[in-house]
Amino acid sequence: MSIRIQRYHLLLPFVGLVVALFSLEVLFRVLPEKITQIDFSIRNLKWYFTVTRNAHKPFKSYAFNSLGGNNTVWHFNNLGFRDRPVTIERIMQRAEPIYRIVFIGDSVTMGTGVEEWEAFPSQVEKLLQFKKTVSDTTYFESINLSISGYSTVQYEEVMREIAVKLHPNMVIIGFLPFNDPMESAHAQVNQKYNYLRSLPDTILSPGVNNFLINHSYLHLAILSRYYTYITKYRIVFEDFLNSASYTELKDKGWLVSTELIGKMKDLADKNNIKLIIAGLPWSEDIIFKRTSEDMFRLKNITDKFNISYVDLTPAMLSYPRHSELFLNGSDIHLTAVGNLTVASAIAKFLQNQKLVPVLNDNVTHD
Repeated sequence: MSIRIQRYHLLLPFVGLVVALFSLEVLFRVLPEKITQIDFSIRNLKWYFTVTRNAHKPFKSYAFNSLGGNNTVWHFNNLGFRDRPVTIERIMQRAEPIYRIVFIGDSVTMGTGVEEWEAFPSQVEKLLQFKKTVSDTTYFESINLSISGYSTVQYEEVMREIAVKLHPNMVIIGFLPFNDPMESAHAQVNQKYNYLRSLPDTILSPGVNNFLINHSYLHLAILSRYYTYITKYRIVFEDFLNSASYTELKDKGWLVSTELIGKMKDLADKNNIKLIIAGLPWSEDIIFKRTSEDMFRLKNITDKFNISYVDLTPAMLSYPRHSELFLNGSDIHLTAVGNLTVASAIAKFLQNQKLVPVLNDNVTHD
């Protein structure tokens, strides 16, 4: 058999596959939706998924009607987080060395309810940057890798898969003990569903999957049936709460959170990163002037792993009108004033503990 014939026989199955896929694509485009049962709402999904977490699709913007009634705009960068575009290396944008701080957290750290420059990670950068000497100084850069709904399960993956690759000097975890353990336990219960949900973005990559979603009816038809199939593995929050007592579930969540905080500490040590945990109190604890057992529990965990810990309760209690710190007066999310109060406490802690380069206050940097 000649080489030309051999090549023909090798190409034949490939050509047949291409023709079959093209025919199916045409078929799904001409058949009515009642027959194809394509869920076109998949095209409107704002997320892509990994094994344990979701992230916004890069370079998207959304108007968000905040919990406090104010309209805000959410801009998502090249990494899918609500912040300006991020470069992997600490590029020398100025004559000064760059000190990079990465923040990881949930919707509170993300800045739900305020504009992105009002969120406390951005405010910390401004406060650290405010007064500087003319020469031999440090340019502070904060990067916000927070997403609404995240818990310690996602914090650990973000730190391992993204933050470490950004070569930060410091990682600050915005930790809300009031709900983080329950969210962590819920994420563990939904492990199978989360894994299955991530497969299209994992196998194809988020970019390829998104391209096919927007251009292929055949791909949409397959995903429509696939997503319908895997929903049976998802445990809704109400079913999760009914599976055991609240205390039992929260204790389980604390075990998960403790293990993952230990892993983040190991990651930080191996990569010469300073790890800080900022304890964010529940709004009711501030309004009723109390310190919850959850805050003490978080402090014990940070002591166990020798992690620098800043409890933000005192700073928030010192603000004279507590309801002004929270959206709608009592929501867990912070107003612009609440974010600034938190940012001021974090910046002061970092400077007083000499965890960041201490700058000369004599000269104001323009």
